[in-house]
Amino acid sequence: MQGEFVADLTSRDNTARTEQTIVLTEGMTFESGMKALEGVQDFALSIRKSVRVSSFGGEHRYIKCTWVGCPFMVKVYRQVHGAWRISSIIHEHRDCMSELKPTVRQTAAMPTFLSAVHADNSISRRALVQLIQERDGIDLSQHTRSVYRAKEKVLEIVNTELIKSYQLIHSYMDTLMKLNPGSSCSVLRDNHNRFLRGIIILEATARSMSANQNILGIDCSHSKCSNYHGVQMHLVGRDGNLENVTIAFALVESEDIACYTWFVPKVTDAGINLSGLPMFCDRDKALYSVANDLQLNLKFCTQHILRNVNSKFSAFKLATHSSLIWKLQAAYTKAEYDSTLGIIEINAGRNVRDYLAAIDP
Repeated sequence: MQGEFVADLTSRDNTARTEQTIVLTEGMTFESGMKALEGVQDFALSIRKSVRVSSFGGEHRYIKCTWVGCPFMVKVYRQVHGAWRISSIIHEHRDCMSELKPTVRQTAAMPTFLSAVHADNSISRRALVQLIQERDGIDLSQHTRSVYRAKEKVLEIVNTELIKSYQLIHSYMDTLMKLNPGSSCSVLRDNHNRFLRGIIILEATARSMSANQNILGIDCSHSKCSNYHGVQMHLVGRDGNLENVTIAFALVESEDIACYTWFVPKVTDAGINLSGLPMFCDRDKALYSVANDLQLNLKFCTQHILRNVNSKFSAFKLATHSSLIWKLQAAYTKAEYDSTLGIIEINAGRNVRDYLAAIDP
């Protein structure tokens, strides 16, 4: 049987979860022989079959079902003007046990696969196989090499897009300042003219400082981007509704003295007065070492202290002893503070007590 055949990807067995419809029609043209093959492969994928090229030359492609004896065939010829045209289709699969076998290209294009690799470029092949099985009903357990190659293909595309996006950072910041008068944006490049650091401070959030609560927070989070191994540096305030407000955001190469001594002056140069305001942070040595020079009133977040103590001292039990550290942080008098330190020593040990006592209250 020849003519047009339509494959609806919304399968009755609910295994293919997409609304896309693929059509193969006699007379359909493609810009190349490879594009013609890909079109037939995508059609086969939609009906959960696989195909192969049984015969080819400079002017033709015969594409058949992978199951020997199955009559399914698509004949494609190259026309005089260069396009490739489907000349005939036998769309019937008879006595066919052909199994779905996505190509590397098809695997890399699956929405589930794409989103998983974009979200975590270190995701394992096993995890990808399991995810595709659960969400799309496609078993790739026998094609792990293809899964690996598909992941590499996605990452290659992502990296190319990232390179292009980095090249646009400077023009993006220029446009941002034009559209937001009074805002402050700055980019620092290395000796090879490559992006090193960048900071954005919007004028609206800087101006809102006078109406916000007199409290700040500064922290860094490590970038998960495969092409940029730096950190995201944030300065955060809090408004009258107890909601956090991002005051300054920067990409810097590391959480070190050089980056902090670059970041903080950029903030003050933008007209933001940090003098005297309590600034909560973790106990980062680099920030702590430059606090006096930068005139920062650092305060240590109790949650960070709890995590640090819990990771450093096996005698400290988070569930049992955390209330003592909260009590220590809330002490109003020196007598209350010293008394709580003594209780901590009795319950968690001298090392924990000395560690906490070394933190400026």
